Amino acid sequence: MVFFYQNLTVGLAPAEALHQAQLTLREQERSDFEHILDQVYRPQERAKLPSLDGYDQRLFSHQRYWSPFIVIGKL
Repeated sequence: MVFFYQNLTVGLAPAEALHQAQLTLREQERSDFEHILDQVYRPQERAKLPSLDGYDQRLFSHQRYWSPFIVIGKL
């Protein structure tokens, strides 16, 4: 949803903003996601999170992560 709203703020239409957000999520590398976690969580909190070592390089490539989202109505 963060990517969706970022796309809206730069002027994309809602359907295009969602599409671009889905593509971004699908292509996001594990190292990019770890960087985001490091920015959001303090080191002691981050240490409590599960390790991502056993996951694929692209964590969110499976459609279960990005396909449930749809745009309804006009913004």
